Amino acid sequence: MEDIQQQHGAVMTFKILAMLLGVIEVTCAENNIEYEVVSPNV
Repeated sequence: MEDIQQQHGAVMTFKILAMLLGVIEVTCAENNIEYEVVSPNV
């Protein structure tokens, strides 16, 4: 899954994406699903 990066002035979008990433990570961990967080530049 792609990591998040802050854009200038898009604080609310950054916050929503950060929360979504957290939910996905917790869900994967609870269900023993392997995942890798990659930089948006990759």
